[in-house]
Amino acid sequence: MQYIDTYELARLGATVRGEAPLAQFARLTEGLPSQADAHAEWTITGEKDMHGQYFLHTWVRANPVLECQRCLQPFAWQMETGSRVQVVKSEANLDAEGDHDADDEDFIERIVGSARLDVRELIEDEIILSLPYVPKHDVCPSLPVPLVEDEPAPDSDSGKPSPFAILSQLKKN
Repeated sequence: MQYIDTYELARLGATVRGEAPLAQFARLTEGLPSQADAHAEWTITGEKDMHGQYFLHTWVRANPVLECQRCLQPFAWQMETGSRVQVVKSEANLDAEGDHDADDEDFIERIVGSARLDVRELIEDEIILSLPYVPKHDVCPSLPVPLVEDEPAPDSDSGKPSPFAILSQLKKN
């Protein structure tokens, strides 16, 4: 495990880098297909602004193996993400700036600083937060015909259009 002193990293403006197989991230891989060759690489850079506030900038590139929710086949999902979090001294300071909406443009995530922050946990959190809610291929390789959403499905018995297809025309008028 690798630990950092968040205050020291931010004060010095230092950078730490690392790489690890995704199989080492237990919370991430729970319920996912095998992560045989999947790995993550990351960078964490500290920053102290002119007001004396501390920040951590994280950047992560990973290729977790996910299960497509359309064809149920595993696929490697390429991701690259970054974030900026403010390091605060106590839990009381987490909401010190008042209640902000997470969709607010000025909203900055905060974490409680530590002399011994587990880097892998921070990186694992970044990856988990970046995973798609419904993972799927752009084009599923195992489906025989591309899915077309706008065409009415033919009647399975006769090959004719569904009798309910006319309803979609009435709805448009």
